[in-house]
Amino acid sequence: MIIVNVYSSCILDEKRMLWEKLRKMRKDISCNMRCMARDFSMVTSVDERKGKSPHSSQEALEVLEFNRFVEDLELVVDVPIVGGKFMWISAGGKVVSRLDKCLTCAG
Repeated sequence: MIIVNVYSSCILDEKRMLWEKLRKMRKDISCNMRCMARDFSMVTSVDERKGKSPHSSQEALEVLEFNRFVEDLELVVDVPIVGGKFMWISAGGKVVSRLDKCLTCAG
């Protein structure tokens, strides 16, 4: 079993490069990656971010793109986080997001 510790940039183009590297790694490795965890710097739905409004159509497209990446790698289970729902809080405390995830395969 392979577990990948992720720390993603906040810059979308750099996130995309990371996603492509992880897709390639998944194809190149004979053993399946079973888990990717930590800071993806992305939400999977608007429910994972509070205090920022309105949600732009660009942000919605980025969320769809990230979800497509998660589906491509067949990481279908997001292990629930114990404790607070949101792991990132803005400097003023007005915006909170769940950017940390533990994504695993179903089986």
